[in-house]
Order: sequence, then structure tokens, then C-alpha cells
Amino acid sequence: YNSVQTRSYDLGDLTLDGYQHAAYILTLVQNAQLPDTNWGQYYQQPLFYVFGAIVSKIANAILGRTDSYSIVDAAKIVSCYASCATLLLARKLSAYFLRSEKAKCIAVAMVAFLPQFILLSGRVNVDSLITFFMVATLAYTFYWYQEPSMKNTVFLALFYGFGMMTKISCAIIAFFTFILMMQKLIAAIKEKKTGKLLVKYLVFIGISFPLGLWYSLRNYILFSQPYTY
Repeated sequence: YNSVQTRSYDLGDLTLDGYQHAAYILTLVQNAQLPDTNWGQYYQQPLFYVFGAIVSKIANAILGRTDSYSIVDAAKIVSCYASCATLLLARKLSAYFLRSEKAKCIAVAMVAFLPQFILLSGRVNVDSLITFFMVATLAYTFYWYQEPSMKNTVFLALFYGFGMMTKISCAIIAFFTFILMMQKLIAAIKEKKTGKLLVKYLVFIGISFPLGLWYSLRNYILFSQPYTY
């Protein structure tokens, strides 16, 4: 319903030399490469823009459009999908914490009608996708704590890895996950059953760290960009 330029945030000019969110998408679609600088919004982690470029190429191949506006505008699909998926996760989280069906409905309704999710769903930037991944890491931290299976470990690691590949601040939730993991480890030490749990921790680190930090390492090597930039 809205143009990509309506209520946009750091979108910039719809050109390759705009150095903002629009230019990031155009660089991936038209040049088929990551940005060769970290100027403007090019310092951002790449996952949203990669998803946006893929979706844009598919959508515009169907529509037969090649202009810059259509390329950037189609990337909104990723934000819209992430916003809807966050609502589904809100339902899962409410089911985890609340027993009353009425309370669950109220909690999900608050998320469904919160204006911010509607605003984010129409923007071409990382905010909607990172919100999804942060909620997902929170949800799967609870799932893992309840059942620390290898399946839940892998999913939690993937959500963290992809979340940090979207925006590095997703790592903030790791402090919460770390506390619950340490509680499980202390309990396992007391029961002298640490072997399988330590393997899962290694799997978690082995998946989440490379996924989440490879672009930060790239930018540190190429541009001396700090990891917390």
C-alpha cells in the first residue's frame, strides 16, 4: 500500500552511490557483490540485504521490472514476512508463560496491533528482521532450557548466528542465554553428567560464532572496523 520511500529510515537515494539501505540492495542485485566500503550503512551485517536482493530478483523477474525503485521496493517483502513471523513467535512465547487463554489472546493482540510492527514491516532496513531473530533467540532459549536436546541446540545456534549476521546487537540476548546455560552446567556437574552437555555447547559455539562474526571479521580486516561498531 505504501511506497518504500514512505516513512523510510536512512533509505537514501535509489542509486548505487547512495551509501544507505537502498544502495546496499542495489549493490547486491546489480553488481552481485558485497559493498567494497563500510561507509554509510555499508557497515551493517549483510543478511537482510542478501534476503532482500534474492526476493527482489525473484519478484521483479515475475513482474518484468529492472528499475532501481522496483528493485529496492520489493525488498519490503522480507520486512513484512519477518514482522508476521514475529507475531507467530509472540503466540508461542505467550503459550510458554501464560496459562489463561484470555491472557494469551490479550498478549498476542498487543503485539498484533502495536504500530511499530506495522511501520517496520514496510521499511527496507534490518529492524524488522532483527526483531524476529531476537524474539526467536529468546523463545528458543526457553525451549532449550526446558529440553536441552541437540535439535534445540542447533536451532538456537542458527537463530543467534543469523541474528548477528543481521545486526550484531542480537548478541545482547546472549547474556540471558549464558546464565541459563550455566545453570544447566552447574546442575550437570553436580550430577556428574557434563559430557553430552559440553558437546552441545561446542556445537552451539561452532555454529553461532562463524555465522555471526564472519562479516565483522571481514570489515575489521578490510576497514579496521571495530567488532562493536
